[in-house]
Amino acid sequence: MKIITACIAFLFVANSLFATGGSNDNKSDSEDRVIEGKVIDQTNGDELTGVRVQIEGTDMVTYTDRYGNFTFENLPCSDCQVKFSYISFEELELKLSEVSTKNKIALSSK
Repeated sequence: MKIITACIAFLFVANSLFATGGSNDNKSDSEDRVIEGKVIDQTNGDELTGVRVQIEGTDMVTYTDRYGNFTFENLPCSDCQVKFSYISFEELELKLSEVSTKNKIALSSK
């Protein structure tokens, strides 16, 4: 009888420890931070493919797709600097808040 009681108690505790409910209240703030945008040529409005987009101070880097679009998910900070670099264009650094509010990021040629 003691063994059965101990087994039931163990299963109850194990279930309580590993249960996952319907809500994800333990989700970190970084999982909520997502930015996306489009990089264009300031001169003619063409979409720029292959622009290097980096979150400064991290190893997070991506490149724009063939339509000039980029996306970052799970950003580690809310006040990061975002750096845009592309051959023959001026580098551009913006605050994360500036990137997330702009529809298009325009780079100017050198």
